[in-house]
Amino acid sequence: MELVEVKPIQRDRHYTDLFHRTRTRIVEWVPYQGRYFTEQLTTHRFKKILRKSHVQMSKVSIVSNPQDLIFYQYEGRPLLILDLKEGKYFTTKGTLKHYDRGLVEHQAYIVTAILRKHGYSLAKRKKARFMRDTDEQEERG
Repeated sequence: MELVEVKPIQRDRHYTDLFHRTRTRIVEWVPYQGRYFTEQLTTHRFKKILRKSHVQMSKVSIVSNPQDLIFYQYEGRPLLILDLKEGKYFTTKGTLKHYDRGLVEHQAYIVTAILRKHGYSLAKRKKARFMRDTDEQEERG
């Protein structure tokens, strides 16, 4: 299984500016001291945080392994792997073939936002970038 690093990026494709033009707003998150989540995060704490955040646990699949990895997948969403040693997000190449990279990055953003709300992420938000629809198509290119 080959892992690929994923950065948490929020994409809002329906953002309307002051002139009523629809733009895509992109917000990236910067890791704090190279980590997106703290060293205190464990599988048990992660499940507890998700329950407190009102995530439907019946739709969540969480598997941990001895190498300090948490495999997290919400029903119908891409697989996200949390590396507890490095404090980074990963996914598999197969997941990237099946799902758009933007969707995987958005899933990482959702987890980062939940962890930040409960004090288990010190990642910082970068300034938002705005793109017109034509700019985004060129970027995907």
